[in-house]
Formats: sequence, structure tokens, C-alpha cells
Amino acid sequence: MPFDAPLTLGPFSVDSDGRLSPTSPDNFPAFNVTWMGRQIWATMNNAEGCGLALSVVVGRVPSTAGTADGRRRDILRTVIQLPGVLPPGWTAQLAADHRVVLSTQTTFKVPSTVTELVTALTSFLLNLGPYLELLDEAGLAVAGRAAAGVAKT
Repeated sequence: MPFDAPLTLGPFSVDSDGRLSPTSPDNFPAFNVTWMGRQIWATMNNAEGCGLALSVVVGRVPSTAGTADGRRRDILRTVIQLPGVLPPGWTAQLAADHRVVLSTQTTFKVPSTVTELVTALTSFLLNLGPYLELLDEAGLAVAGRAAAGVAKT
């Protein structure tokens, strides 16, 4: 079914070939997805043509109040080692409120297809998985998230 191009679809402008670009150079689209119990935030930006900033709050380091079991120490030891094992261009930050945040920036051409956008996001998610599992094992699991393999059992 043909459509009149360009078509506005939310924050995107869709051209006659189905490629996406921001509707305004001042208003870049942002969205989030859930992966392994965490919210992944993706924000398009104008870095190097067009970029996709990706970030995830992995969890929160427990407070010193009431944590005598060493879990905090184990988590912090793992968090300190993260920058040395993350892929190039990724960062690990410990925020002031004790949240651990992983982030990176990727680039792609604009206008881009939905496939190119989803591929950039999926690549991040697949690379992120092992680090989330590592941090889960260290004790930084998200509250209420079932361990791998035990959901619905």
C-alpha cells in the first residue's frame, strides 16, 4: 500500500524507501527495551553523523547499613574490574546513588532502516548479556528478577 512520503511516525520521519530519520534535528528519538530484567535506554543523537547512545542501570550496590555478609565487598570488587574487561568504547560508572551504569555509543547512517537500528541495539544487547550475568553472580541482581533457568519453573 503506497503512502505519501515523508510520513511522520512518532519522532521519526519515514521516507519513500522506508528509511527513518529524526523529525527534527533538535528532537532526537529515544526509546527503551527490557533485557534480562533491566531497562536499556537508547537515544539517537548527532554524534559523528548519527549515533545511538545506549545505557543500562545494572543494579545498585547495597548500602553499608546492614550488609555484614561481604556481598557489598564482592560487588565492588567486580565493579572495579569492569573497565578492564568491557568492550572498547564501553564505560562502567558507579553513580552517587550507588547505581552501576554501563553505557556505549554507536554510529550508523541517517536515514537508516529499521533493520539497521534494531541491529545496532541487538548487537549491544548480545554483548551486554555476559556482563549482566557476571554482575548477577557477584550479587548485583535486580530485585525480583529470577535467576537464569528458573523462571516459570
